[in-house]
Amino acid sequence: MADMKIRHFRLEDQPTLGPPIEGLVRRPIVGAGTQIMEVRLDKGFKVPRHNHPEEQWSYMISGRLEFWTDEEPDGFIVGPGDVVHFPPNAWHEAVALDDVLEIDVFWPIRPQLLGPLTAADGTLVDEDSDR
Repeated sequence: MADMKIRHFRLEDQPTLGPPIEGLVRRPIVGAGTQIMEVRLDKGFKVPRHNHPEEQWSYMISGRLEFWTDEEPDGFIVGPGDVVHFPPNAWHEAVALDDVLEIDVFWPIRPQLLGPLTAADGTLVDEDSDR
């Protein structure tokens, strides 16, 4: 890591993660061991139930998301300024109640989010699946 340099990024200049999924735009940036990602969800977009071995932090900038987890099966709503922490392997799903802008941070880097949206087992996730 001694050879790493300080770098400046503009999220809007980062390529979006593909392939395109209607209602979802993701722009990841990867460091030595941490990944940060801008996530934009259109109102009504459903994030299917999934888990992953990486720890995740989600910081809400605008809009609201309703999450369901094994610990809170009745759901909870987060909005601007809220932070949600997902420990490794925590099952979760969500739906965008509004157009959403959030920042997700993963540790370590989540390799599934360097390509198509996949489940923790590596299988492709159907973005049209219902809750």
